[in-house]
Amino acid sequence: MTLSKEDLENTLITLANTPAQRNASLGYLPAILFAKWAADKADEPGFPESIGLKEKPVYNTDLSPKELISQVIENPILYPADETVIETPKDVRHHFEVLKHTIKTLGIFQTGDMKAEDIQNAFDAYLNRMFIESRENINTFQPFAADIVQQIAGKTEEAYDPFCKTGELLCAVDADKRIGSEPFKPMSTVAYVRSCFRGKRIELADDPISAPLTNEDGTLRRFPLVVSNIDHDVSHKQQEKNPAVSMDIYGRFALCHETDVLNSTVMLLHSLACTADTGRCIMVSPSFLNGGFRFMKPAESVQLLENDWLEAVIQIRGNENPRFRFSSLPHEMQIMVFSKNKDQNRKGKILFINDESEYSKEAVEKICKAFHDFQEISGYSKIVELKDILKSRKPDLNPKSHTAVLEVPMALDLEEARQELIKIEGKRLAVLADILDLLEEMKTE
Repeated sequence: MTLSKEDLENTLITLANTPAQRNASLGYLPAILFAKWAADKADEPGFPESIGLKEKPVYNTDLSPKELISQVIENPILYPADETVIETPKDVRHHFEVLKHTIKTLGIFQTGDMKAEDIQNAFDAYLNRMFIESRENINTFQPFAADIVQQIAGKTEEAYDPFCKTGELLCAVDADKRIGSEPFKPMSTVAYVRSCFRGKRIELADDPISAPLTNEDGTLRRFPLVVSNIDHDVSHKQQEKNPAVSMDIYGRFALCHETDVLNSTVMLLHSLACTADTGRCIMVSPSFLNGGFRFMKPAESVQLLENDWLEAVIQIRGNENPRFRFSSLPHEMQIMVFSKNKDQNRKGKILFINDESEYSKEAVEKICKAFHDFQEISGYSKIVELKDILKSRKPDLNPKSHTAVLEVPMALDLEEARQELIKIEGKRLAVLADILDLLEEMKTE
């Protein structure tokens, strides 16, 4: 049976809505979908080699759930997910049933004749639903930000994302080679599947810090373009001190205190440290994190800004998760663009853009035009001198603060105001006279 884009999208969204398999489906469903797609296209000349498969993939719908799990773990190239989130025996049974149902459902259809773009759109619809339904990773999937990053980044030889997550930023940029690091297997599976569907394969590493950041001689490797989506959900204790982290942060940014927590500030500094001296670094984060600046000490923020790398701060609308609709956290995202070799007309200046519109092609084009033209638009974008930003003890990097338009008071008609005051004064004197008369009457009585 030939599968339409709508059929695939509805099937994937149905699977994403299955409550007890949220995190599990994030790991296995992309791998299973990819295996089915690869098996259906395996007879096309050169196709297996193009996605890195040395042998023809086989899609077997007759395997038991236990056998399917074993195949997933034993063949990570075909099924690159080897972790699940299963907490109770009930979850295990349910997870196996969902996995079996997924295999059987997709086995009915042929995906090899579908356009890769249609599969990608259906896959993105599934991801969007997954993150709406999940309690975590609410800021991970950002198609709005990815489209903006794509146009701002332009063409580059090599792009790197040290905190790859689902890979939408790396897949968006126009690079001859893409490298990403992501330790969480379900996320790296999503990134792998997305990159294969789009024909923009990502070279993935498990370690988000050291690999592949060091050269053979032990020096820090740098890239002409670094992109990353950072958020507050990834903070965790590292198992051991990592020399690459020390090289990045403590050597390059002396005021940063040592830490064994991988938080948004460390992620920002690490990304900047592996950006080439003539390169660009583009960071996406929830607005309340300020791209990693929020938890920096004032002296650290000033030291970083004095390098004059920050070129633009762009605020856009983020995903509105129904689970968080009563939360006080704003559903807004910030894109920070750092350029280590600014154009002469941009040196000593920062462009702030505040776009409050819904995600659309027109909104993306307006943002990117304002960035490329380095353009001021009243109430939308503003160019601010870096020296003015540094005057404050805690530098203000909120685009709303700089793009807000204050209401100009209307011109005052002095003669009209004088006549109005005369009327008010007359009324006051009349009331005062009435009070005096009333007091006189009270004395008489």
